Amino acid sequence: MNKSILDIKRNCWRIRGIDQLSLLIDSQDYYQAFVEVGKKASSCLHVAGWEIDGRMILNPLCPDKPINLRQYLNQLASNLHEINLFAWKAPSYLLFGRERFSYLKWKLKTSKRIKFTQNRFPYFFGSFHEKIAIFDHKCAFIGGIDLAKKRWDTQDHNCHNQLRRDWNGQGYNPIHDVQFLLTGEIVQDLEEFVQKRSSSNLYIAQQSNLSAESLWPESYTPEIEDIKAGISRTEVEKQIYEIENLYLDAIRGAKDYILIENQYFSHHDIIAELCHRLESPHGPEVTIILPIFYRGWFESSVYISERNKAIKKMRLADRHQRLRILYPHVPSDNLGNFIVVHSKTMIIDNVFLTMGSANLNFRSMRVDREINLSFEANSRPKTRNFITNKVCELMAEHLDVTPEIFRHYFLKSNSLNRTIDIFKGKKSKTLKDIPIIKSSTLINFLFFLYPFVDLKRAIPKEYAYWACGGIILFLLIAAKVMNGN
Repeated sequence: MNKSILDIKRNCWRIRGIDQLSLLIDSQDYYQAFVEVGKKASSCLHVAGWEIDGRMILNPLCPDKPINLRQYLNQLASNLHEINLFAWKAPSYLLFGRERFSYLKWKLKTSKRIKFTQNRFPYFFGSFHEKIAIFDHKCAFIGGIDLAKKRWDTQDHNCHNQLRRDWNGQGYNPIHDVQFLLTGEIVQDLEEFVQKRSSSNLYIAQQSNLSAESLWPESYTPEIEDIKAGISRTEVEKQIYEIENLYLDAIRGAKDYILIENQYFSHHDIIAELCHRLESPHGPEVTIILPIFYRGWFESSVYISERNKAIKKMRLADRHQRLRILYPHVPSDNLGNFIVVHSKTMIIDNVFLTMGSANLNFRSMRVDREINLSFEANSRPKTRNFITNKVCELMAEHLDVTPEIFRHYFLKSNSLNRTIDIFKGKKSKTLKDIPIIKSSTLINFLFFLYPFVDLKRAIPKEYAYWACGGIILFLLIAAKVMNGN
């Protein structure tokens, strides 16, 4: 990449320093680090998410003493001055999948130091989709993982893992995700972002309680230190589409490869830019990892048909055989046992990494509120080495090899796709080419919902008031005319 992507103003809100940083792959490490940081914290915890489910079981961290999130935070509140939880208040048609009467449960069953807030989104069909947790204004987690149900898993993604069970004892699919753990001045910017969801000042929480002790969890060693990182956002209220701009500019600047892991793949402009790079004789390799299926019939109905179109278009543009669109496969005798790819990551040329809450669909780039954290290596060998290591760790997990072995062949071949091809299909846990999935009658019937789910632009609530007012005015005029006749 010839120029800094983060220095382009339309791509980035702020560039600030990070003292320590690790990229935690899969939620077991995230939850383990979260609990360890919580033991050291002395002042406050702020969590902003798409969903916060108090029933989420933490027993994989301590199997001999099962405990749910609400019980854990209630214990944590004895050491902290305040805990602020901000969850998106979903509309009624989505409540069937969420904890009922959650506000009352948090209010009645927990300490007064815990404040649970459900934020309504100001636009129709939009949501607060960020996933951030901040301890003592000093240590933060940011990425794709909510403190919610059906999130916990280990890196082996064993389909028969008995610990991967929901609060009601029901098992669920293996799930792959990633989360940043970091300290440094950039945490203040993340807290400023969370502040927008609160009516009170989050930063005045007992500053005298803050200790000089590091909050870094003891079980984890920082993977990189003293770097600069940029924050990019989607904030429709202010017409901010930094994440969309960041993706497009980064793809345009790629030379060697583009690696994408994402839950969805339906953003037309990003797909078109990837096709343009594939058509170029000197463009980069493109590697995209998606889930083969989705957990719910509604989600499948809305997104599989659109994804099929994107795959066909990209394969048609792949004139120079540089494209791989893959899914992680796990051995199972049940078609329903597939890995849910929930991560939202893009890595380019071993020099650029962005990760956060944004999916590659329209609503994440244009409607929902999202946040991504990105950094570049440029001339910094340590940052480049960190990014290269993360590519190797992610691919090694999917292909069931060690990161060291993958790195050896990756650096030797200087080709991500050729290295994947060496190991693909050699073991039962592997990466496979994603097929065009035949649309069922249900999917075809419900595909008309796609424009309402993956919105291309936010719909102000005032539109509904105007529409209702117009209908009422029309009926009044019609009644007047009829009475006059």
